[in-house]
Amino acid sequence: VNLSGKLQKKFEKFDFDKFNRMRDAVVFTSGVMSLPPVSATAIASGMTKMNLTRYYVIVFAGKLVRFYAVILLGKFALDIALKWFA
Repeated sequence: VNLSGKLQKKFEKFDFDKFNRMRDAVVFTSGVMSLPPVSATAIASGMTKMNLTRYYVIVFAGKLVRFYAVILLGKFALDIALKWFA
């Protein structure tokens, strides 16, 4: 693989064994918060040979939690705004 020098060093320093142990939690957290970016966890998951279906289910669950929270916060903000301005 031809990688730039900086990127090559980052890949060499990355602890894939540690990521593999915490992979599901990291992927779920990434789905919820998008930190680290989902694309970075996708690459790391692929490099550790994570099952694609499992990856999609975990990311979907994280996104479901995230957007449910966004909906709840929006409803809360709307209720407050209606109380103030109605």
